[in-house]
Amino acid sequence: MRTAHPAIRLDGMPLADTSIRRPVGVTVLGFLAVVIGLLAYSSLPVDYLPDVPIATVSVSLRYRNAAPQVMIDQVARPIEDQITTISGIKHLTSIANEGTVQLVVEFQDGVQPEAALQNVRDKVNAALPDLPANVSTPVFQQVDPNDSPILQLAITSDERMTPLQLRSLVDEVFTPAIEQVTGVGAVNVSGGQLRQINVWLDLEAMQARSIAASQVSSAIAKANVNLGLGSISSAAQSIALRSPSAVADPATLASLRIPGTPYRVGDLARVEDGVAEAESYARLDGRDAVTLAIRKQSGSNTVQVASGAHTKIDALLAEHPQLRAAVTSDQSQQVSAAVSSSIEETILAVVAAMLVVLLFFRDLRNTLVTVAGLPIIIIATFAAIWAFGLTVNIITLLALSLSVGLVIDDAIVVRENIFRHLEHGEHPLRAASRATAQVASSVLAMSLTIIAVFLPTAFTSGTSGVLLRSFGVTVACAMAISLVEAFTWAPMLSAHLFHGEQKQPSAQQPDAAEAPAQPEHEPLPDGRLERAYQGALGWGLGHRWAVVGIAIAALAVSVGVAMSLRFAFLPAQQSDTLGIGFQLPPGASLDATDALARRAEAIIQADPEVASLQTLVGSTGTTSSGRSPESATFVVRVRDYHHAEAVRERLRGQLAFLPGLSFSAQNYRGGTNTAATNRNVQAHIQSSRSLEDMNGIAQQVAAQMQQIPGFIDIGSSYNLGRPELKMTLDTDASRQHGVTNTQVASAVQTLINGSVATTLQQGGQNTDVVVQIPAERRSDLGVLQQISLDTPKGPVPLGEVAVLESGEGSTSLRRYDRQNEIVIGANVAPGQDQNALQRQLRDQLPALGLPPDVTVRFGGQSENQREGFQSMLLAMAFAVLFVYVVLAAQFESFAQPLVIMLAMPFSFLGAFLALRISGLTLDITAMIGLIMLLGLVVKNSILLVDVANQQRRAGMALEQAIIYAGAIRLRPILMTSAAIIGGAMPTAIGLHFLSSGQGSEFRKTLAVVLIGGMLTSTLLTLLVVPVAYSMLDALQARLARRPAAESPPAAESPPQTAEQPTAEKYKEHTA
Repeated sequence: MRTAHPAIRLDGMPLADTSIRRPVGVTVLGFLAVVIGLLAYSSLPVDYLPDVPIATVSVSLRYRNAAPQVMIDQVARPIEDQITTISGIKHLTSIANEGTVQLVVEFQDGVQPEAALQNVRDKVNAALPDLPANVSTPVFQQVDPNDSPILQLAITSDERMTPLQLRSLVDEVFTPAIEQVTGVGAVNVSGGQLRQINVWLDLEAMQARSIAASQVSSAIAKANVNLGLGSISSAAQSIALRSPSAVADPATLASLRIPGTPYRVGDLARVEDGVAEAESYARLDGRDAVTLAIRKQSGSNTVQVASGAHTKIDALLAEHPQLRAAVTSDQSQQVSAAVSSSIEETILAVVAAMLVVLLFFRDLRNTLVTVAGLPIIIIATFAAIWAFGLTVNIITLLALSLSVGLVIDDAIVVRENIFRHLEHGEHPLRAASRATAQVASSVLAMSLTIIAVFLPTAFTSGTSGVLLRSFGVTVACAMAISLVEAFTWAPMLSAHLFHGEQKQPSAQQPDAAEAPAQPEHEPLPDGRLERAYQGALGWGLGHRWAVVGIAIAALAVSVGVAMSLRFAFLPAQQSDTLGIGFQLPPGASLDATDALARRAEAIIQADPEVASLQTLVGSTGTTSSGRSPESATFVVRVRDYHHAEAVRERLRGQLAFLPGLSFSAQNYRGGTNTAATNRNVQAHIQSSRSLEDMNGIAQQVAAQMQQIPGFIDIGSSYNLGRPELKMTLDTDASRQHGVTNTQVASAVQTLINGSVATTLQQGGQNTDVVVQIPAERRSDLGVLQQISLDTPKGPVPLGEVAVLESGEGSTSLRRYDRQNEIVIGANVAPGQDQNALQRQLRDQLPALGLPPDVTVRFGGQSENQREGFQSMLLAMAFAVLFVYVVLAAQFESFAQPLVIMLAMPFSFLGAFLALRISGLTLDITAMIGLIMLLGLVVKNSILLVDVANQQRRAGMALEQAIIYAGAIRLRPILMTSAAIIGGAMPTAIGLHFLSSGQGSEFRKTLAVVLIGGMLTSTLLTLLVVPVAYSMLDALQARLARRPAAESPPAAESPPQTAEQPTAEKYKEHTA
């Protein structure tokens, strides 16, 4: 490496000159930046998408066998009344199934998750005294139930373990251990058998002895009490007194005496140490299994949580060799594959950019010197990502990959100018100093415009805002680092390593040791491309209005192309897992559902592309959080995710015999949820009316969907028809016998649904003791009417104080923001435009004649898309404003920034055309690309206008200055544009050699937008911007009433020197 020559005076930029004089120090600082970047990368969390920091709290409660309407009226509403007093709540959703209710509280942006959890806990605890006595303790989770589990696995055992033993082992050992893993939000267990002590009541024996069920339950509960009786103190010691429980084991229950009677429990019931009635079945590849669905906490890292869970599970399996676990869905594998693909695309982008530089410089050494700073910039950006609290995900890595072409732009402009000075015979040190100073203002303006474009990310919110912030911060940091590199590393390496032609300075050139760094007139490039461009530019300046017409036509075409595009929120995530679900009519038994599920299992397992199959019968989702005996779901894992869609469509036809067949939605979340509330198009019907009244309207909306080709998997969150018995209290009779509705309801619930009389503790395990009548007798209306009720006037049959009648209810109820809600959900057939289908449905809704107190809104992806595009358009408007501010301050002009920014709309033409040709949709990632283009395309304009201004100030005439600027800056303009296009090309075409290409659906659209936008904006900018510059100058001259060709923009022209050529000298050269 050369050392600074003492005879050469450097009078360029102080920062660049210092770097040229101190090459060792700059080199060491560059290596230090690499080390810091690598350390930051090793500590950064890894995820598929940026985390959306929206505080979400889920509250779950159980009320054994209570109907959904009871769960809403007696459990959900009192809690809603308390929760709605919390400030900062965005939405409150209540979902009730048989015996369970879940309230999901979503908070506004900016609310801290821990504070949200504590506030919800306090309000729910305040509502507990108003809830029925048998409601379980609430379970609080910082998890959104709409999010799919990050990890699903099924555990099977050898023949040595029964289903009861397997489930007990999982509940007592596996679940608590996994829940302790940092970041785990919930572990849902399904399948196997649960131990339960059943007390089967003998109705005939009870009626013969005039004993009520409540008396049996009370006797068991009072016997299983461990009471402290105080203590006895003496001078030497203190002795505690207690009365131990009379129930030592299940066998002693039968011998318990019923107070006030001569009878024992065994005289009226049969005590069985058995299992709970099955609510669901779980299988792995057709074999009985216990399944675990692991959800992460909101804000936690997918890869870290999954890795911790895997480590814990592997350790547990090693301790229990009789068990085998199979992972049926693992989002962390998808994340790792997507990250690997993104890193490979970044490396390929660097190679592509290097080939672009080599194509123009045609010198390997100079090319390597030019791209030498790229690794420093890319790696050091990871330190900035860490500093801003971001994660390594496909968005930040996409930003890095596409930034390769951007960050090398500054170095290209600087090094190309240095290379040109070397071609003219200057000493490398002097060339590096003078050339860097000559383009410093342009490079600064170019970088600041890119940074300014992403400043409006502070005004965005929601999912799209998080994506834009992650992308924008990464690009802005990379540009800031590249700006420093362009003024330090770039001139230093060029001065000491660049290859140049050491020609003797010509007579017109100043002495290398003394010439100031002023604008100079250099020989114009004489290549064919340069001559062709000079000719085209001369024609454009002579036919300015024709160029204006071309520009207007281009804008009109871009508007037309934009209107023909399809719109979407985010690309659908490609995955190796898919969910399949079906639903029998309400009231179907669990065994009937299981029979159909087994038939479907055989078909699915016969597909050669299926790697594993997890089955859950008796639930509407991939977990058993809500009981639904008429529903079943399958989690299908394919061998290669590229074939997942083919498997989906093949199974859709083969499983058409299943009622209510549905597949998991293809959206950006991915996952295997098949519920109606998770499908692509969701019509939310809301009202204060009863759900029975709203159901007719919901059915009309569903019927409209059925008539629109393109909608598939149509379903509803409200399914009426579940058989049930309704009890109506006879007011006069109940008053006569001294019983209340609550007493009667409690007694009936004990008999029919069963009640937990007590909990038996043995060996550290808790087992419920449930008093109930046999299942085969619960549906006999005559038997139920003869049930004895314990009243102040003695036992009376139920039929004397209440009327029992058959009816029907719903399997699930839903409330949204304290209003009743029914969701009609549907997926979209492959190749169909979701927005077009939704518009068609919306247009048909007025014909239904909806009542004024019933509203229909579209949620799901539609709501996200609407909010996302609003945020993006706002960010785009602010980006244009901020770019104008930066350019106005840089060029000290109100008008010239408008000329420079003319390149912006021309980039949209190419972007829209590229999307149209490639068949992609205009989604949030494409919008991010459009915002990025706003900063990219003005870079070329800056290069042209800055040089033209310099030459005008040097005394050159307007037209000659424009042609001169175009000729001198053509090569760096083409190089920078080609570098951006080349850097984006591997992502756009999905070029991968070592990785699977996972996540390319997210990255492709943005890359295609950049390529198309850069192509058209570069071509049109080279012609339109110079013409607009000349027209602006003419307008200013006309307003000032002086000839445009003789009026330079400066107030005074500096005296003519050898470095400041006159127009005559320019004409002599060009002649």
